[in-house]
Amino acid sequence: MLTSPRPHPESAPSPRPTFRASAYEPIRRIHRRRGAGRLFGRPLSSNAVSARYERLDFGPGWQATNDNLVELVDLFGEVRLDWTPQPEEWTARTIFAHIIGARYHGPIPEHDEWAHEGAVIDNCGTAEGIKHELQISWIMIARFLSDRARLNAVYDVPRTEASEEPPPPLLGSVERAAAGMDLGYVDEPDQYTGHYIAYHRFAHDLHHRSTLIGYLSQLGVSLDGHRIRPL
Repeated sequence: MLTSPRPHPESAPSPRPTFRASAYEPIRRIHRRRGAGRLFGRPLSSNAVSARYERLDFGPGWQATNDNLVELVDLFGEVRLDWTPQPEEWTARTIFAHIIGARYHGPIPEHDEWAHEGAVIDNCGTAEGIKHELQISWIMIARFLSDRARLNAVYDVPRTEASEEPPPPLLGSVERAAAGMDLGYVDEPDQYTGHYIAYHRFAHDLHHRSTLIGYLSQLGVSLDGHRIRPL
């Protein structure tokens, strides 16, 4: 008589853990002792949290990210830059061009740098061109991050495409002062300070870098030695 083999102890499914409410009693006692609505002895009221935050020095992190993006271009190589997981997805080459082109935003480029923005897509036709454009655009960003006056300036928010009103020009501190408008740094995100715009561009780089890393993972490319080191 044939019998089913007994599962190997290592391959046997683990028994479902039994929920024991008593295990959480110490946590309940701590919660009751500290009082509801408190965390680590501090009140959770929104009034207790400052609505104004100190600026972050994200420049070194952004520079490390840009250096890493250059490394990722080499990991793709010329052929794999045009690979996509699905036909409707962007290629890595398109993503790199998008990252670079999006850096030419608002007040970040100076007048002579705006003229170069139109050449970004064509220059991203090769891997070396992509790396060159990443370095050129980083020099532009580094110059902007080093200019406190431009970071502190408040710029008018552009109109949306759906608006019938023409978009206003991006005004710097000098123009706003001449128009009798407020100057200085504000925390409201609907006011485009230079700092707010720069941080938004940094977040944009990180967002698309994660997609590129996902592509490399699907291609079976190892990232060992090509990860951003802790700052």
